[in-house]
Formats: sequence, structure tokens, C-alpha cells
Amino acid sequence: MTRAASIWIAVGDHDHVVDGHDQRVDDEHHGRDDLHQKPATSTTSALPPLTDNAQTYAEYLFAAWKLGDRTAAARVANADAVDQMFTQAYSPSVTWTFSSCGPAAGTLYCSWTGSPGGATLTIAVRTTTGGLSTQVVGVTRSS
Repeated sequence: MTRAASIWIAVGDHDHVVDGHDQRVDDEHHGRDDLHQKPATSTTSALPPLTDNAQTYAEYLFAAWKLGDRTAAARVANADAVDQMFTQAYSPSVTWTFSSCGPAAGTLYCSWTGSPGGATLTIAVRTTTGGLSTQVVGVTRSS
């Protein structure tokens, strides 16, 4: 019996296979729970989607930092920006709140404020102005 598209439900002494159209009792494996593999569940990535909006690059880098994922960070940032972002590890004891993004001379600056303490994290994203690809090019912190 192919189980890839089926859902296994244990009810009493029988295993039922629900495939969206009918319900059958699988007597071949009656009582053998070790033979039933639950289908893999999909997980939602904690990384936000990237779009043509440069702000999504800053959000992506911030999420990668929160996850401690330098590899993901390197997808949107140059090596210097990745190093700058990871000079301090993300700490769950600090609550970071997105403040704003603002453009200046081909760069979008996106800021977060940390609480307690009022620290500021600013991520500089090079926009496509001038024909260059969108990329995080710098990270600055202030206390």
C-alpha cells in the first residue's frame, strides 16, 4: 500500500487510511505501529521572502542574524556586512523593534531599536540605482 498521499489514523485496534475519498482498514499491518511512518511535515522558514524592495534585504539579514545563520546572511550581504552583523550575537534578552527605512544616495538605511538600553542597529542596503544589484553593504551599531 502506498502511503505517500495518505493520512494514518490509529482508532482503537485498527489503523485507518484516509485518502480524501474513502476510509479503509489496513488489516495487513494490524497492531504494528512500528510500520507506520508519519509523513514529513513542512516547516515555515523564519527567513522572510526577498522581493524587489530593498527593505526585504535588510529584514532578511536581520532574521538570519537572529537565527545565527551566517550562510543565509551571505545570500543578501557582502562579506564585510556579514562580519559587521555578527560581531555581536543575537540575544533574546534584547527586544528589537523595527524603526524605519530611508533612502540616501543609492542606499536604503533600515534601523531597529533595542530595548532595554536603546541601542540602534542600522543596515545599509545598496539599491539598484546605477545598475548595481541590491545588496546589504554595511551594518552599524550605536548604544
